[in-house]
Amino acid sequence: MYATMLLIHSWLRWCTLLACGGAIYFAAQKPGPDGTPLPGKGWDSFLMFAVDLQMLTGLILYFGLSDFTRVAMENPAGAWAEPTVRYWGILHAGAMFASLLTAVYAFRVVFTVFLDRKSTRLNSSH
Repeated sequence: MYATMLLIHSWLRWCTLLACGGAIYFAAQKPGPDGTPLPGKGWDSFLMFAVDLQMLTGLILYFGLSDFTRVAMENPAGAWAEPTVRYWGILHAGAMFASLLTAVYAFRVVFTVFLDRKSTRLNSSH
């Protein structure tokens, strides 16, 4: 079970990176004329879906299946002394949680800015 979930988690990473590249590429495109949707609008939703799935599989591995986590939780002080356990049991999870927060924050900021621009553009045309 652990090996299967780790394989899924590993391949989801590449899907997430592909979605991130697509979202960045289409976000850099110029918007069309008034009233037309931004090109590649689906990439941002696909990115958030991929990030959420990546985090879900990571949490299943972290709290349910990983021996590194079990060892780190049984002896936190010892986990800091062993580099492999420290990385997989503590640092990797913290860094990935921070990256999740960054992605969600960026998505919300961009989405809010887009909505503000759209509403300003619609209000100014009246």
